[in-house]
Amino acid sequence: MIHLNDEQRMAVNHRGRNLLIIAGPGSGKTHTMVHRAKSFLDEGIPSESILLITFTRKAAGEIRERLESYFPGALKNAWIGTFHSICYRILLEYGHLLGLKPGWMVIDALDSERVLKSILADEGIRDQYVVDDIIRCISFSRNSLRPIQDLITSPRFPNALTVGAERIEAIARRYLRRCRRSQRVDFDMLQTLVLQLLREYPEVRARYQQQFKVILVDEYQDTNVIQAEILKLLRSPGNTITVVGDDAQAIYGFRAATVENILRFENDFQADRLMLTRNYRSSSAIVRVANAVIRNNPRQIPKTLQAVHPDGRRPELYIGSTPADEGRFIADTIANLLADGVPPSEIAVLFRAYRQSFLISAALKQKGIDFVVYGAEDFFALEHIKMILDGARLVINADDWIALTNLQTLLGLPHRNVRALEQKSEARQMSLWETLEKERSTSTALDAFYQKLEELKRYLDPKEGGAASDLVLAVIEWLRKPLKSRFHNTWEAIERDLEALVSLAQAYSSPHDFVNTVAMELTNPLQPETDENKVVLSTVHRAKGLEWDTVFVVGLVEFWFPLKWSIEQTGSDEEERRLFYVAITRAKKRLYLTTYARHADTYGTWRKDDLSRFVTEIPSDLIRSLTDTSAQTVEAEGVWEEWWW
Repeated sequence: MIHLNDEQRMAVNHRGRNLLIIAGPGSGKTHTMVHRAKSFLDEGIPSESILLITFTRKAAGEIRERLESYFPGALKNAWIGTFHSICYRILLEYGHLLGLKPGWMVIDALDSERVLKSILADEGIRDQYVVDDIIRCISFSRNSLRPIQDLITSPRFPNALTVGAERIEAIARRYLRRCRRSQRVDFDMLQTLVLQLLREYPEVRARYQQQFKVILVDEYQDTNVIQAEILKLLRSPGNTITVVGDDAQAIYGFRAATVENILRFENDFQADRLMLTRNYRSSSAIVRVANAVIRNNPRQIPKTLQAVHPDGRRPELYIGSTPADEGRFIADTIANLLADGVPPSEIAVLFRAYRQSFLISAALKQKGIDFVVYGAEDFFALEHIKMILDGARLVINADDWIALTNLQTLLGLPHRNVRALEQKSEARQMSLWETLEKERSTSTALDAFYQKLEELKRYLDPKEGGAASDLVLAVIEWLRKPLKSRFHNTWEAIERDLEALVSLAQAYSSPHDFVNTVAMELTNPLQPETDENKVVLSTVHRAKGLEWDTVFVVGLVEFWFPLKWSIEQTGSDEEERRLFYVAITRAKKRLYLTTYARHADTYGTWRKDDLSRFVTEIPSDLIRSLTDTSAQTVEAEGVWEEWWW
C-alpha cells in the first residue's frame, strides 16, 4: 500500500459494512478510489462484478486508464461510467421489456428541447420565459421524483405557474409519446426507465444485485433522488456499496442534485464513515480561508482541511471602483505573472456567471494576452454538425420523426407533406417508414427522399464495412449541396468542421454507437481540457475538479456571488457558499479575490454594490487588501466592512 497516507489506507482496506468516504478538495479522492477498486480486484473479484460510477466520462476514462495499468486487458467487461452510460448499457439489454425496439436511440438535449418547444407552440405557449421554466420544471420533476404540482409553486419556476400543473403534465405526456413513437430516449429517461425496470422486474433487479459484488460511486454529493433510488435497488446483503464525495462541494442543485443524499447516506445504507482531510493541492494560507468560509454553512458534515504544503502567500483582496477597474487589475496582474515566467495555462479567472467575463476578456485582449473561455458553444451543437448527425440518425432509424422534422427544410420537403405523413402514421398506427413507402408517390420530394434513405442503408451492412465514418461521409455527400447553399458565406470553415466529424467517427466501428455517444456528449459535455497553453476564463461550475497555480475569483458583489436568483429559488445561501468554497480551493499557490464598489446601469446611473457576504466571512488577518484608493476599506471586528465613495 505505497503512496497512501493513513486516512487513504483506512478507506482502501475497509471491509464489511457499506462505506461513506468524505473527501475534501485536493485530498487524493481519485487516487483512493482507484486503489480501493484495485484492492477488490487483487482479492480475485472479477472486473465485471465491480460497478464504478463517476460524475463525468472524463473521470471514468481516467479511472479505467489507471486500473488498466495494473491489470492490462482485464477490464474489457468492467462496468465503469456515469449513471447515464450505465443506464444506457442496462437498457440495451433489457429495454425491450419496456417497449424499446432494437435500434432505439438517445435524443440529445437540443433535440429534446426542440420537440418540447414544438409541442408548447402547438399549445399556444411561446413566451420564452414561460417555455424555459416549463422545460426545466419537467426535467426537474423527473430527476427529483417530485410532482409538477409541488414544483410550480416554488420560486425556482415562477413562470410555469401561469400555465398550471395539469396542462404541464399533459405536455410532458405528449412529449413522452412522441419520443416513444420515434424510439428515442432522452437523458432523463435513461434513468427513469432503469428505475422502472428495477422496480417492476424482480428478475432484472436480482441479476444486477448478484452480478455487482462491489459498487463504488464518485462525487456522491452531486447525485439526484432518482440516482439514489437506483443505488438502493442495486444493494443486497451480498454486495458492498462505497460512495465518495464532499457535502461542502455540492453545487448542482439547479440540476435536481440534492446534498441530502450524502448527508443521509450513513442512515439510508447502514454505512460507516471515513474522512480524507489532508489537502495536497493548496497552500496553508488558502486552506485556512476555505475552512473559514465553509464553516458558516449550518447543514454539513463537520471537517477541517489540513494543508500538506507550507504556508505560502496570503490570498489578496482587490476592490476596484468599477467593473472596468477590476478588469484592468486582473489583466495587469496576469501580465506581470506571465512576465515572471508563470505559464498561461496555470492561471484561471473564475466567475459565477458568463456575463461577468466580458470586461475582463476585453482587458486581456487589450494587453495582448491569449485566453480561452470554457463554455463556448459545443462542437456537436453547431447547426451544420447537427444536420449531418440527424441525417445519420434517419439512415439508422427511418422511424425517427424528430430527425426528419429537423431536416425537412434543408431537404426541401414541404411542411404539409411531412405533417400529412405524421397524421396518417398516427391514424393508421404505422411507422414513419411504412407510411413513407405508401405515400411517396404523392410527392416527388418524398420519393427522392425515400430512395436516398434506401440507398444509404447499405452503409449499415457489416458486409459493406458498416463503419461510422463511411456513413458520415455518405451523409455529408447527400447534404453537401443544400448545406453549401445555406452556409455559403462560411463554407470553408464548415468543411473543416465536417472533416473533423469524419475523423472523430473513425474511432467508432458502429454508426449506432457513434451517434448515441455524440448525443450523450452533447447533453453531458466533458470537462474542459487544460492542454492549451492559454489563460483560462471559466464559470466555477465548469472549473470543478480542475486546479491552477493562480486563481482569480471575480465579481464578488452581493448580486452576482452569491447569485441573487439562486438564493431566491432555494431560500438559502448554502449552495452558493459551497460554490465559493469550490472556487477558492481550485488555487494551489496564489488566490486573488476581486470586486468593485459600483456599476453603471443601462441608463448610465451609478449604482452602489455591496461586498459579497462570503468575503466578509473571512477573518481580516487571513487576507491581504489591495483595495483601490477610490474605495475606502475599513477593518472592523475582524471582518471587512465597506463604505463606498
